[in-house]
Amino acid sequence: MDLNNRLGTAAEQLHFNGAVRVDDADTVIELAFGLADRAHALVNTPQTQFALASGSKAFTALAVLSLVAERTMGLDDPVRRW
Repeated sequence: MDLNNRLGTAAEQLHFNGAVRVDDADTVIELAFGLADRAHALVNTPQTQFALASGSKAFTALAVLSLVAERTMGLDDPVRRW
């Protein structure tokens, strides 16, 4: 089963509403699932803008700490460097 189908199956099983982008070397996949606005039945697209507010802080922390674990970035590096 290809990645598009696997993502679609997972989204359906989890009742996922949102967008997914996979950008890895020679593969770029953009998919969207569910509704962006239930009241008006507007579907999500890969271009849908989501109001994340503080929700993205955990993902940023995960990305930074993953780079620190790989020794690509130092935890005490100045932000300006990156």
